[in-house]
Amino acid sequence: MFNSGLRESITNEVELLDGTVDAFRLLLEYIYSGEMEINSKDIREVIEILSLAHKYDLTALIAPMEKFLQSSLSILNFAAIYSTSLYYSLPNLTNACMSFIVDHSVEIIKTDEFVELPAKCLEPFMMLMSQHTPIEYVVAGLTIWLDANPHQLKAFQFVLDVLGLALIKDETRVRIVKYLATIPAERWLSYEEMSNST
Repeated sequence: MFNSGLRESITNEVELLDGTVDAFRLLLEYIYSGEMEINSKDIREVIEILSLAHKYDLTALIAPMEKFLQSSLSILNFAAIYSTSLYYSLPNLTNACMSFIVDHSVEIIKTDEFVELPAKCLEPFMMLMSQHTPIEYVVAGLTIWLDANPHQLKAFQFVLDVLGLALIKDETRVRIVKYLATIPAERWLSYEEMSNST
């Protein structure tokens, strides 16, 4: 690159557009030394390094990053780690996140980060939550997410599957309907209007 006549050979600079300076510095340290000390408290930086490791096919770096994220999993950083695990198809991290959902889903839906989950990550989250959590919390989680992401109405299509209304016992179905009745009609109407306009 520096001897090829490209712009970098003239300016002696390489423009990096897909990562922060700190993340690239750590990545270069790993490339040159074969070692990386992961002691960052900033999960986003670790996710960024993982992203760069994927991009540049540094497979030996992926497993330690995955393990670090797994050990760092908390209610506040769950959304970022969970969406990363699905995006990069990291089975060990995804399994850890699934176990975390079973144990902490009610706390997770109360965080500001929950509404940042991409729609494609929400469906498996809610499906698993519906198997281990009272349905009222599942509906509350869906409502919270849809209120923050009204433009994502296509994600709303899986709600009936999550709720499994046709498959559940009558007394549970009655509880669900009663809970849904507490949601203001304006909210449901606005979802319906947006659904008809798409």
